[in-house]
Amino acid sequence: MTAFLGFLYSIITALFFGFLNKEKEFRCFFAIPLGFGFCSILYFLFLLTGISNITIYKIFEFLLVIAAAFVIFTNKNFHNFCIELPKKISLPLASANLLALMIFLKFYINSPLGNWDGFRMWNTKAEFMFRDITLWKNMFLQPHFLSHNDYPLFTPASVARIWQYAGSDNSVFNAFFYLILTFGIIYFVYFTIKHFKNKKLAMLTTLILMLTPAFLVKGAAQCADIPLAYFILASTVSLFLYFEKEKNSFLVLSTIFAGFCGWVKNEGLMFFAIFLAVTGTYFFLKKYYKKIGIMLVSAMPFVILICIFKSVCKTPNDLVQGFFVLKSYTHLFQAHYYIMIIKTFAHMFVERFSVVFVSLALMLKGFFIPEKIKTPLILSGIIFILTCSGYFMTYVLSPHDLDWLLTYSLDRIILHVLPLFLFLYALCLKIGQEDTEN
Repeated sequence: MTAFLGFLYSIITALFFGFLNKEKEFRCFFAIPLGFGFCSILYFLFLLTGISNITIYKIFEFLLVIAAAFVIFTNKNFHNFCIELPKKISLPLASANLLALMIFLKFYINSPLGNWDGFRMWNTKAEFMFRDITLWKNMFLQPHFLSHNDYPLFTPASVARIWQYAGSDNSVFNAFFYLILTFGIIYFVYFTIKHFKNKKLAMLTTLILMLTPAFLVKGAAQCADIPLAYFILASTVSLFLYFEKEKNSFLVLSTIFAGFCGWVKNEGLMFFAIFLAVTGTYFFLKKYYKKIGIMLVSAMPFVILICIFKSVCKTPNDLVQGFFVLKSYTHLFQAHYYIMIIKTFAHMFVERFSVVFVSLALMLKGFFIPEKIKTPLILSGIIFILTCSGYFMTYVLSPHDLDWLLTYSLDRIILHVLPLFLFLYALCLKIGQEDTEN
């Protein structure tokens, strides 16, 4: 009972910090990645101090909770906590939700410690950060390259923090943490499409995501891919809100979420860089130099954080080493690499993401893009295309066996951008528009 209460407290405090964002309509969904992201950084910085008494960290975080509570309950901007939930849920949506939950729980029961990456890469690091906080840096001494010691620490730091409050490394706590993130994305997709488009299209898109077993299984696999997908989607939605409401706070929020992507995985660093480059170029061409300054100031803490982490882990990146040492740049001139990537992608998409093909039928009604979302849609589309291109070139330049790498990682890479793709795709469709035909 004590362990459960400690676990519950760790979740509530993280969400409490996340509630400090000022967006009323999506506050709940922003609070999830924002709160857990903030707490993971806080826990990492605490470990860096070398203080061995975890009680000091808990007291410090408790004081921050008190401060956050004061801000929330004394500022009228925070009185509206969340979006108003629907009074009735449609039968298809409720049924799909139940089925999705069963798929998630089934995989967790079969693999309570997660899949290979979840156990070897993320939970093993969490154990180091939980069991001996004075020797936690020993996790960077793991010899196997599959440990990816150069990967940032959002996931292991979040899990280790939860274990500290629970006083136990029970895998049930991990599962609930990933359950929140996985279904948080699903409901986030629903309410964002409902906001920017309409309820009918929101339900159809959410059903597609709910009925994609690969998405749910990877959530239960306790890897960093679902959290990264959440941060990518949150960054994009915040960018849309910035152009809709013309408030700099949303530009700050969008940049913060992009920065958190770099704190989750190395792939997220690429998204972070692309986001800054694309949006920065847009503001430069528009001569909105103040906006560029706002973005850079918002991004700087994450740049510093990543630099601190890289200096601590002191682990070379396998892709960079392969490029310079193993001369993997020669792969650029070998056509069979490109063919293998495309063939594997097509096969895997049909095999594991076949339900997404249902979305193609939604084209039959045609396309309609409201003028108010055209600019963020174009910018987000460019970011999406460049991110996918970056992933493609990562495979081309990889020093590892390409067939093995594609087989065991491509589905996870697809999941990084799948919620974003469904969101952007839905915004282009005409279904449910307010006209005589609908």
